[in-house]
Amino acid sequence: MELNIRSDEEFLLEFDTNLPQFQWFIEENFRPKILERLLIARKKEQVHEVKKLLNDIWFYLPDNKFNIIENPKGWSEFLHLVEE
Repeated sequence: MELNIRSDEEFLLEFDTNLPQFQWFIEENFRPKILERLLIARKKEQVHEVKKLLNDIWFYLPDNKFNIIENPKGWSEFLHLVEE
């Protein structure tokens, strides 16, 4: 079985592509500072920090709204980035 691990550049490109799909639920569920920190980390190409922030966001999202059954807009794009 071959592992398909994205390079940092590929990850950042996917982040740029997918962020507009799930940005709304970050804005609705977190203080503006969280999105600001995420965008700053992205701009500085700090992949580890971007991944850490996405993981933190995933952990604190309300389970009753953000799950596979409810599947809100952008959820699968968000999970695709978190689940590496």
